[in-house]
Parts: sequence; structure tokens; C-alpha cells
Amino acid sequence: MEHLIETKRLSLHINSLKGQKQTILKDIHLSIKRGEFVTIMGPSGCGKTSLLYQLSGIETASTGEIKYKGRTLSEMTEKQLSALRLTEMGFVFQHSHLLKKLNLFDNIIAAAYLAKKKPRQKVNERAQYLMEKLEIDHLANRYLTEVSGGQLQRAAICRALMNEPDILFADEPTGALNSSTTKEVMNIFSRIHSEGATLLLVTHDPKVALRSERIMFMNDGEMADSLQLGRYDHSTVEKREMRLNHWLQDLGF
Repeated sequence: MEHLIETKRLSLHINSLKGQKQTILKDIHLSIKRGEFVTIMGPSGCGKTSLLYQLSGIETASTGEIKYKGRTLSEMTEKQLSALRLTEMGFVFQHSHLLKKLNLFDNIIAAAYLAKKKPRQKVNERAQYLMEKLEIDHLANRYLTEVSGGQLQRAAICRALMNEPDILFADEPTGALNSSTTKEVMNIFSRIHSEGATLLLVTHDPKVALRSERIMFMNDGEMADSLQLGRYDHSTVEKREMRLNHWLQDLGF
């Protein structure tokens, strides 16, 4: 299976407010295959989000190498990286980052209009298709204050999928949701993955991580361990959860 993302000796150092050098990421080696669902876990401040930002080209590493589809990110210009993120990557964050002055439909199509990959009619048709698929098509003309947190996150997922990305990055996508809405959103991610999408998700929640095929655990900026769970199957969820919990306990989480 083709590697979509590969890193070698990836490190990130920043200068703290006191002028001291602080290590955020240290010597990270990883690879993500096309079609894989990977989760990054670890305690707060361990570098999970920083790693996601590095892998997607949002931030620049201090040392090491990141390859996306064989292309080295550090050799690309900021304009090329922006185009890459817009056309080949999708992003879902803890908070939806939707625009208050636009209704849900216009929020969903905005990035796709910017990408200019498809005629406007095709963009509108895809938005309608995704909203129907995620069961929010009846909310198309609603504004942000007129829908629930779960509905906003569904809209954010629609927006992330508009340009048919090769990989979907999600940073604590259920962090602001209650347990029932979290389950609904994770059902959507599981469905997206079953249709062939590649997902990289950052979470602190074991029940969220349970849906992925492989979990990587970070501590103090380093990759401490990984667990291969295989494809999610609802019929084996109890065994899967027990295995994950034992692994996390062994890691002191």
C-alpha cells in the first residue's frame, strides 16, 4: 500500500518566553498509508497538535523531513503548500471555525469556490450531496447561532470533504461535543474511512481512538508506542476496548 505521508527524524524546537530552547517534537519517524485511519493520543502538551500541523504543512519543522506523496514539504513554497492544503487535504478542528456572517451552505462551499477545481454548479451539487449524506441538508439556510454544536461539526466535516481530499486531518473533533453527539460524529468518520478515505485524528478520548486502525501514543514530544487494532468492527468493540485500555494503562495514561 502506498505511503501518503512519511517522516524521518522530525524535530521541532522553539524559544520559550525566557529565551530557553524548548523541544516540542523529537526525532519522529512515522508513515501513514493511503486509506489508513490513524489516531495520535497522549497527555496534554505532549506535541500531538504540533505534529498534525507539521504533517499538513501548516507549521515548519526545525529539522528532519516530511514527505507527502513523495514530495518534500520543506522544498515547497508557501503558495504551493497553501494550494496543497486547499485541494488535497481536509481539516476538522475542535471548534468549527465557520464564518458567522454566512449560512451553513455558503460556509461549506466557500473553500471549494476558492480552489476552483470544479464549476460552481458542480460545487453546489457536491455540497448538497454531502449535506444530505450527513443529514443536515434541511439546515442549509440556517446561520451558526440557529444550529447545535453537533450540526456545526457536521457542517465542518462537509466543508472538509468538499474538494475530495486525499487525507482528512482532525484535531480533537469531538472535544466540544457531548457523548451522544461524539458517537454520531465518529460514525460519520467511520463511514468516510470505509469509503476509502485516509484519516489522521488527534484525540485524548479512548472511545474516539477506538474507531481507528492504528493508534500512536506520544509523550514529551516523542513517539512512545503504537497499537495496531485493525479495521473497526462493532461486533468486537468490547474486546477492542479492553485491549486499548490495557495498553493505555501500561503507558500510564
